[in-house]
Amino acid sequence: EKLRFDFTHFDNLTDSDLENIENLVNEKIVEGIDVEVEYKPYSKAIEEGAIALFAEKYPDVVRTVKISDFSYELCGGTHVKNTSSIGVFRIYYVGSVQMGVKRIEAVTSVKTLEQIRKIQKIIDEIKSITKTEESQLFVFIQKLLNENKELSAKNKELKNKLYSKLVEEELRAGKSDLSFKIENEQDLFFIHDNLKNKMKYSAVFDVNGKKIIVFHKDFSEKFANLYPGKKLIPFGDYFKIIL
Repeated sequence: EKLRFDFTHFDNLTDSDLENIENLVNEKIVEGIDVEVEYKPYSKAIEEGAIALFAEKYPDVVRTVKISDFSYELCGGTHVKNTSSIGVFRIYYVGSVQMGVKRIEAVTSVKTLEQIRKIQKIIDEIKSITKTEESQLFVFIQKLLNENKELSAKNKELKNKLYSKLVEEELRAGKSDLSFKIENEQDLFFIHDNLKNKMKYSAVFDVNGKKIIVFHKDFSEKFANLYPGKKLIPFGDYFKIIL
């Protein structure tokens, strides 16, 4: 009900490639072709045109699987007498084993139905949450992603303005040691951009109770001595120490 297949292929497999593979395999399943299994010397199998993975090491005697004139390969994992017993074939994973060797993992028979039901359940849950018809889900999600992108950009702009104002107020007060209270470490980057070439000495940040000190690289030795054992973390034009 599950299978793994390695094959030589140097290009990336597109969605169209995978669809074509699925269609071709399912066509052969429907045709109900007898599967011939034989054990024979490796050299004879290759001479007869059997396909082998060149990176693989094979014993002197190999197992060959032949499906009419459609496929003839060295294979140790096909265990059906007729393709019709496979039922249906669906790829759920594609990746690379090594350079030039791709791997496909797929499900067959009842496992395929189980996977389809699992996917459909997820789709139904999304439909229920979003109050959207299945045919419109892609459009809805795309719209949601675009709106999220716009809101994220707007949020970034507002935070930049806010921290720009906070930095200016601290600098206007003539402080050499600056102090800020922020919500999360990501906000440090907004302040970093506003501090460029302006901070004389250091800045202390309170991030939900956690203290972070940011200072110019010129003072790295001094701060390393002040806080022995603490790691100096590169932070743009500065260093930071997490207390």
